[in-house]
Amino acid sequence: MKQRSYIALFVLLATARLYSETPAATPETPAAPATQQIAAPPVAPAVATPTVAAPAATDPAASPAAAAPATGAPADATAGVPPAATPGATPPAGQAEAAPTTPPVAGEVAPENSEAAEADAEAAAGEDKNITTNERAQRKTGIARLIKKLSDKEGNPIPIAILTPLDYTTLNFADVATETILSTISRYGKFDLRTIKYSPASLTLEEFRRVVIKFKVDVVVVCVLKPTNFDMFLFDRRTPYNVYAHSEVLPEGVQYQLNKGVVEEFTKAIVRRTLYAYMQDQYFELPREESRSLLSAELPRWMASAESLKLLNHEILSNWYGSVSVGAALMAAGSKSWNSNLVEFELGRRLTDQLYVEAALDYFAYNAELLSLKYMPENRESPLHYLLGIGLASIGNKHTLNWDQTFSQGAGGTYVALSGSISFPIVEVHVKVESRLFIGGGKFILTMMPGLFLMF
Repeated sequence: MKQRSYIALFVLLATARLYSETPAATPETPAAPATQQIAAPPVAPAVATPTVAAPAATDPAASPAAAAPATGAPADATAGVPPAATPGATPPAGQAEAAPTTPPVAGEVAPENSEAAEADAEAAAGEDKNITTNERAQRKTGIARLIKKLSDKEGNPIPIAILTPLDYTTLNFADVATETILSTISRYGKFDLRTIKYSPASLTLEEFRRVVIKFKVDVVVVCVLKPTNFDMFLFDRRTPYNVYAHSEVLPEGVQYQLNKGVVEEFTKAIVRRTLYAYMQDQYFELPREESRSLLSAELPRWMASAESLKLLNHEILSNWYGSVSVGAALMAAGSKSWNSNLVEFELGRRLTDQLYVEAALDYFAYNAELLSLKYMPENRESPLHYLLGIGLASIGNKHTLNWDQTFSQGAGGTYVALSGSISFPIVEVHVKVESRLFIGGGKFILTMMPGLFLMF
């Protein structure tokens, strides 16, 4: 009986030990909640700082490295390098604004007054200073051709008018453009440049001729500034039906966002390329008023032929004139008077635009040798020409055309001569009527002479 009690106690202890060694959560342990897991924090995408990335509207070529997320990818080789300056873009903080550059291309004249000036121009345009001798010689030849075109027959600079630019940008850059035009043209040589505060009403043949006559110039340059493009027009009165023009379209990044640097840079570009077109005779034909737009107009070639241009500019380009007249002379001194038929020959030479010196021979009852200074008022609105003169005459009575039977002028002498004439052109010859009054020592001679007048 006691033995059975020990066995039962042993079994009870063994069972208790077995239960004490078994884990309390014997059933399947559920998975830990997701909130208890430790995960790496998400990496926020890198944000470009204002000093690195410019606004897309002003710098479309900004480096993509600034906007790429920092995911451990290998760094771009261009990272940290500032993007190329775009004209008109807002510069990064602490960085000076860089003016845009428009390097010369085929189709423009490169300034090079001297080797030093040429090096400066090449450096400003980003060119290679080590250009070949042949290229340098070609440039000098081109500059020489330009200077010759902007000079008269004697090699003197012709007057060039720089008109006030037509500014449609509403930013008042007209003065900046004018100064840039002057400085750019001056780099090619010494020219007679004149800034004129005048804006043309239109870009037509009549308006350009009106400017030439009003300001007494040979070449007219006018620039048009627009928010999207700059235009330049050059008119030479020696080729009155032609205009030389160039239009420079601005990059999208600077359109409607102009500043002084942009205006200066692109004004230089249109000056160079317009002068190149002028030097190469690459012109557009000018329309008349109330015609189609300037660059789309078409005029018959015969209207701009060499013959028609020569005829149109004949009087402006002529430096000499000659005249032959046949008329009558009335002589008087005291109570004596006489009349006689008369033949006169005149030869004049231009001194200035409107001033001439004239030598004349009059044959009537006396012989008169005359030297006069004559003034021709300019009136391009009327076909009539006027000549007013004053001079000195030496009058004698030997070997005359006929005989003064009253001997009114005696042996002659020195007279003051006042004259006036009016002429009307018929093709190249003018029909004129001239009258002259000789006054000397109480003696008078009045002549009336219709004749022919020719400028050459």
